[in-house]
Order: sequence, then C-alpha cells, then structure tokens
Amino acid sequence: MICPIGLVGSGKSVVMKLLSERLSAVRIWADQIRIILKKHNHSPEFAFDIAGKYIIWVHINTPEEFILKKLYKTNYTWGLFDNAEEAIQNYYDRKPLHRNINFPFSYTFDLSRSDFPAQIEESAEKIKKDLQS
Repeated sequence: MICPIGLVGSGKSVVMKLLSERLSAVRIWADQIRIILKKHNHSPEFAFDIAGKYIIWVHINTPEEFILKKLYKTNYTWGLFDNAEEAIQNYYDRKPLHRNINFPFSYTFDLSRSDFPAQIEESAEKIKKDLQS
C-alpha cells in the first residue's frame, strides 16, 4: 500500500496515477477504503493493520506558490470544494498539520520541478527496492 501525504493541491492524485501506472499497481482512493471499511464495520485503522509493514509512504511536498496557483485555476466540478476560495482556505487550515510530519518517507516529490518524469522513475525504483527488503 503506497500512501501519499501532502496538502490539497500538492499533486497527490497526479503522482499516484503515474506511479501506479509505472508500478502496474491498482490505485484506489483513501475515501474508497474508508467507505468499504465503514460498510463492514471496521475502523479506518484496520487498513493499516492489514497492510502492516507493507506501507510505503511518499511525501508530496510542492511549494506553496505552485499549489495556490493551481487552486486558483482549478475547475471545482468534482465536489470536494465549491470554489477556489474554499480550497485555499482548506489549504491554509491544514497547513499547520503538515509542518512536523514524521513518517519514514520512501520518496519526496515536488511537482514544481521540471524533472517530474524522472522523479516518477526514481521513486518507482526506490519503492521496488523497499518492497524487496
């Protein structure tokens, strides 16, 4: 189970789509997992109990300027937010929670860098090695 950590607009979906394609992995969203677990009367922590040591953490650490520009331009038809103002407020509300994240990240992405395809390749190789150990 590869778990991305990052603020709204940081690029978690983009990274996970490309990474899952590169690794030939099935991609499901955390919301899907929560719905399934709730349906079967399990707590969200149950997913981590199942995954155990097989959790690979990746950090999507994109600069604020890049994220805010993206949030201003986004068309909010997918339902999480009604408009850019709501998305940006969510970003600022959650930002303090991400200041001291202490996970054993396998890889840290930055979508504002021009070498994003190379980041996907490098992370895929790193994740394969992590899974073998």
